[in-house]
Amino acid sequence: MIISYEHLPLIRSKAGSEPIYLKAGTFDMFHEGHRDILEFVQSLGGVSVIGISPDSRVQARKGPSRPIRTQDQRAQDVEASGIADFVFIVPDGLLGLPRSIRRLRPYAFVEHRDDSIGVGLVEPLLRLVGARYVISEIPRVCSTTDIIAGKATSTLVNANSYAS
Repeated sequence: MIISYEHLPLIRSKAGSEPIYLKAGTFDMFHEGHRDILEFVQSLGGVSVIGISPDSRVQARKGPSRPIRTQDQRAQDVEASGIADFVFIVPDGLLGLPRSIRRLRPYAFVEHRDDSIGVGLVEPLLRLVGARYVISEIPRVCSTTDIIAGKATSTLVNANSYAS
């Protein structure tokens, strides 16, 4: 289900005693690597919440030709995969993710080992809200950047046909 940032506290009330796992990312051109990380988050149990990076943040990090798909399209792709309980668009700005963590108060924040560049930004806040940091060790099969550059042979996944 796609929800707004403002409604993140409702997830906490709906989850009850179940742990909430938060994963954030770009999720541009939904591919098997995206599917793998979403399945990892889901395998942890509890409630999976996926934050989609806003278009402006992706463009600042990856260049003027990115993202390929809009933040709304990317949120719809993740929702259509059926591998996430909740999807939201992270607020714009450098503090968008920390604000989301503070608002949601997840049990854990999940990252792929290759993306742990954000550790320094989120780890102090995770400690403050009593959340853990979970690193996925699943092998990274590709990235959208690699697909665009012709460096990956990964298959794009039609998220709409994946959920069944």
